[in-house]
Amino acid sequence: MESDDSNFFVFEGLDGVGKSTVAEAFADEINAVYLESPGPGISKIREYVDRDEHSKQTQFLMYTASNSAVSDQVNSHLSNGEDVVLDRYYPTTVVYNEIDENEEPGRWYELIDEFDFTEPDQMFYLHTDRETRIERKTGRNQEGSTGKDADVLGPQRAEEEYEKAVEAFDMTRIEAVDGVQNVVDRLLNEADIV
Repeated sequence: MESDDSNFFVFEGLDGVGKSTVAEAFADEINAVYLESPGPGISKIREYVDRDEHSKQTQFLMYTASNSAVSDQVNSHLSNGEDVVLDRYYPTTVVYNEIDENEEPGRWYELIDEFDFTEPDQMFYLHTDRETRIERKTGRNQEGSTGKDADVLGPQRAEEEYEKAVEAFDMTRIEAVDGVQNVVDRLLNEADIV
């Protein structure tokens, strides 16, 4: 479902890009409801399912169920005439399942199409260089972190896979390097707001 009177924007990006900060600021700027995926209710099962002992299929299904639940939430807000900004959605599920897929590349893109999620009006992919992301991510948690802490960002392959997802999901790429308000201003220029 899509609403003719409300806007639904999704923000995607790698850890440390500033996605959540920018998405919240953008939501404030357009007076929208801000949601995160996966939602807080899934945190306990997420810890369990993300263990290495579980298959990619198990993880995919859990995150897809989370996407479905947040899709229902989004639908409810749109039905009430509210704009919605969502931090992560089904592209994240696809990207992180594709990273380790050696046998059938593209499999998770095909599978996600089988589900009926509320479609965003626009998806933004926030991007910045790896060094900046490491600095932002490690700076949040500890002083004096170095490049050795690159593993806090997850696999390098995630960036490559997100580049594929930008095209596959028709995302608008935004460089997120020069301060939150500047990024929000660029987003406002790029956003198709009704």
